[in-house]
Amino acid sequence: MAPKELTFTQVFQVPILHLPPILLSSASDLDSYISREMDQNKSAFVIGIVGAVITLSAYSQTYMSPTQCITVGLVVLVFGLLVREGILPV
Repeated sequence: MAPKELTFTQVFQVPILHLPPILLSSASDLDSYISREMDQNKSAFVIGIVGAVITLSAYSQTYMSPTQCITVGLVVLVFGLLVREGILPV
């Protein structure tokens, strides 16, 4: 008996494309869904970069204390994570 060939999804137990919970009626619906996902990912990436810059600049700036700077940076990073997960739309 020959071994069964496994796909990427079966091996890693993750879907390759997360489809929306509604049925897509045409290819343009899929294109617009993918476009929204990419825009959401780009926004989350930019927010994450801003949060990282704020956090890493804690000891090189004089506008606020290092503790406040790290706190603000981490809050911005969490905001980026929430945007990336789709909890907060941007």
